[in-house]
Amino acid sequence: MQKRQKKIVNRFTLVEVVIALAIMGLLLSIALTITGRTKERTIRSERRWARQHLLNLCSEYFLLAGHDQGFPDEILPNGFSASCTIELVEEGLPDYAIEPVKGWILAQYKIELYDEIGTLIGKQYVDKIVREDEI
Repeated sequence: MQKRQKKIVNRFTLVEVVIALAIMGLLLSIALTITGRTKERTIRSERRWARQHLLNLCSEYFLLAGHDQGFPDEILPNGFSASCTIELVEEGLPDYAIEPVKGWILAQYKIELYDEIGTLIGKQYVDKIVREDEI
């Protein structure tokens, strides 16, 4: 007569299942936290890029059209505005460079960008050689 062999069934205990679920939950929460932070950083970076892009657009316009030109409203998003002032550059230059040469002088454009409520959101300084009578 043959003896019947008992089948050995490997089953997980309740403690092992709870530990596995806890580890999976911890890993899931870490993954969601990382994803959330990445999304926030991406949104902030996009906003910074958009503001810098608008500021560069304003700078290009004023450098081409002149500092005394008004910025067209249809170029910027609704409510945004830009302004430009011009000043002589005197700091850090040698004496001979401060004086105009054949009617031309070094000036600095100060371009400022404002949002819908009038808050300054960016400014940029650009040095440019201009005619002496433009200042």
